Amino acid sequence: MRPARVRSCRMAALRPMVMLVALAAGCTDSCACGESGETPKPTQGVAAGKTGSSPSAGAGGATAAAEIAQPSWQPAPDSELTRQLAAAKAVLETERTYEKLATDKALRGPLGDRLGDLRADGEVSSTVREDSQAQLAVAARNYKLGDKNVRVKISDTGLLPNARRVVSNRLTLLGNATVGNERGVFVRGYPAVLAHYPEQRVSRASVVLDNRYLVQVMVRNASDAEDALRVIEQLDWTAVAPKQGKIPSEK
Repeated sequence: MRPARVRSCRMAALRPMVMLVALAAGCTDSCACGESGETPKPTQGVAAGKTGSSPSAGAGGATAAAEIAQPSWQPAPDSELTRQLAAAKAVLETERTYEKLATDKALRGPLGDRLGDLRADGEVSSTVREDSQAQLAVAARNYKLGDKNVRVKISDTGLLPNARRVVSNRLTLLGNATVGNERGVFVRGYPAVLAHYPEQRVSRASVVLDNRYLVQVMVRNASDAEDALRVIEQLDWTAVAPKQGKIPSEK
């Protein structure tokens, strides 16, 4: 019984850190970005990522239309970009930590009243989430342009390097429609992951600046797949990171 109790105690100690990582992953695998928790509508038909003929109706009346697609990813084809993304992934997963978190003023810096044509819809909100082992500082702001609603969130992962895996885990993979056909790219030299949900008109992007700052953008009522990418390109993040990152050499 004693080993079981030890395992139970260890699991309890890990729960707060898991919650912090989940907070950083607010934009991952769904249309949500720390707001309503809305997820994409399931795709009908044969599960994406599977091949072969569609199943025929059986004794239980099962049909291909009743099968719900499940999230899946596959390796991106080999290319110069894929090799550069693999090198960026390796850098992110060194999981470097920093002595202390950025100041609240610095973290709020990129979230000005205007982002290109977007206007702020409310003030910046910020907080520091912590447990006994780590801290995660977060600043966020909403923006609007006509019926377009944008959420921008910046997290300092300096003391919680696992949070960077929100991006690094998917850099060299291609997602199916259930996860917005997710793919890895570089934004101003920094590694990022993009996704698009055309039925919900949602565009989403996450980027890690300077191997530390996680920027997540979600656009509702998006005009096209790269709306979130264009929002990121409007950000002036020089308060926390160099304007231009350096794409690492291919592996």
